[in-house]
Amino acid sequence: MLKLYQIERPEHADLSRIEPSDLLRSFTFSSNLATQDISGDNSTSSTVASVIQQLHGSPAQRTIIVVAVQEEHHTSIYPTGELGLEMLPCTDHPVPGSEENTLGYPVGYLEIDVPLQSNLSSIACDIILDAELQPLPAEQPSDEARECIRFLLESLPSLAEQLSRPIIQLWKLMPAEPTPYSLFLESVIHDQGFIQGLDEIQGYVPAQDYPIAIPEGFESLTYYDHTPPHDIVDSLLSLFNQAAYDIPVGTLSRKPRPWTRERLEQTAETTRRRGNQVVSTVLVHQGKAIAFSEASRRADASPSVAEQSFTLVLREYRGKNLGTLIKTLCITEALRRWPHIKRIYTEMATYNAAMQTVNNQLGFTRVASIRAWEKKTSLTSDWF
Repeated sequence: MLKLYQIERPEHADLSRIEPSDLLRSFTFSSNLATQDISGDNSTSSTVASVIQQLHGSPAQRTIIVVAVQEEHHTSIYPTGELGLEMLPCTDHPVPGSEENTLGYPVGYLEIDVPLQSNLSSIACDIILDAELQPLPAEQPSDEARECIRFLLESLPSLAEQLSRPIIQLWKLMPAEPTPYSLFLESVIHDQGFIQGLDEIQGYVPAQDYPIAIPEGFESLTYYDHTPPHDIVDSLLSLFNQAAYDIPVGTLSRKPRPWTRERLEQTAETTRRRGNQVVSTVLVHQGKAIAFSEASRRADASPSVAEQSFTLVLREYRGKNLGTLIKTLCITEALRRWPHIKRIYTEMATYNAAMQTVNNQLGFTRVASIRAWEKKTSLTSDWF
């Protein structure tokens, strides 16, 4: 029998004072294995430390991990959480009575991101098989794997309603070429009433110096870790607000909220607390931020990789090759701060021709696809 549990939120994210549970380690390993099987690259793997930080949350987002366990008999001894599920410890500190109460073994996980500053009607989810059930690329998924995936998908609407979120967005990293498992996933996701809303290409550009020529009348500046110079903050916030509407999301629902100075300061504080690093490059014209590109590295990331967040040019400045310029400036500054990086991972919508042109000019290599589906729950009528 399959049963769902929620992994508890840690009281803090100080790994020197936390010994992660075996279950949390299994989730991290399974998530990394699923990604590596598709990308063929283990340099983008996460650590248990970063998962702990995600579970602890930030002003922008909180993460919930739900685990499906195969068990024959279990007596409820764990407290019930907000989702109506029993809460399992995220540390190895045992709950009284748990020694005689075997849970069984994990078969799959839901990673649920709950936005707290924007898109307040939706959750973003990923569905992950436990490592023991993940098929090899050429293999068909086992009956147990199929049962787990269906069970997790069927559970999502009730979990979303517990969180008072009427919209479920399911995001999956998919292989560039279909496999038996990816074909099964797409089929069962469709059968559960999810509608595909976005298809993205994921890959990387090489981290190297590119020829740069800044047009007369423009200047570039770079700042670190979400702490921009005070004199461009207002125009930068306007640029971020435009990005919230302009970044392609296909037919997925979105309800952005305005960027504010407080929100920017909270982002900077989260970056500092987690030990991450960010390089942001801005193109300025007449004292106003008109283009932006950003790269980041997690504290636990491989020294050879960085990640691109977004690149945007104000609408009235488009068509002047400024997208390529601001991105090459960002890569140059990223190399200056992180001289050991070799690749910068990025993704773009399949219909975003302008960004595909920019990335192809920089030697883009495709690795995988990212697909997103959406499903509205019965709460939708109360929201819209």
